[in-house]
Amino acid sequence: MPDLLKQEYIRAEAVDYLKHWLGLPYSWGGNDPAQGFDCSGLAIEILQAHGLMRRGDDDKAEGLRHKYSQYTVEKPHAGCLVFFIHPTRQIATHVAMAIDNDFIIHASGGGAPKFDIGKEILKDHILKKYFHDWDSPDQVNKSFNNHLFYKAIREFLFKMQAKQQNAYIKKDSLKAEIKRRSQYGVVYVDPFRSIGE
Repeated sequence: MPDLLKQEYIRAEAVDYLKHWLGLPYSWGGNDPAQGFDCSGLAIEILQAHGLMRRGDDDKAEGLRHKYSQYTVEKPHAGCLVFFIHPTRQIATHVAMAIDNDFIIHASGGGAPKFDIGKEILKDHILKKYFHDWDSPDQVNKSFNNHLFYKAIREFLFKMQAKQQNAYIKKDSLKAEIKRRSQYGVVYVDPFRSIGE
């Protein structure tokens, strides 16, 4: 028999922890508190911090939906994962977490990079001096992909993109988000029901 008291305690702790991340910039593919989160990275951080996933495990929205599919519920409540199902691909392409019956917190609005780091570096007269041996953006991208300076520029560009697109971890009305994504299906899953099983 599940431990309902423990479930509710951990659920409340998780929702409080989730609120801690409000305002952090969206980071595509992000799963690191220092660098930012994307939608699934944020959900995974909450689940890992509360023992519902092992540290080091990673997944996209669809993988999370599949992992917790046996805990599907009819209506959202605090701690539920809210999955938005793409209308033609029939996979979850976005995930949020309900903080109550009416509101969600999610990393939203950024998407994939809309810039080429190599091009941005070669456009900038100061940065171009540092990368002076390279003539093409592809050379810069291939040669410096793991370089600390390159990574810092990448993070800066992601933060600029997030700011331009109002892409942050934010609180939204669940009804408004469902309306905004009206062509998507919605599935509610309560991963906290797995506690004590």
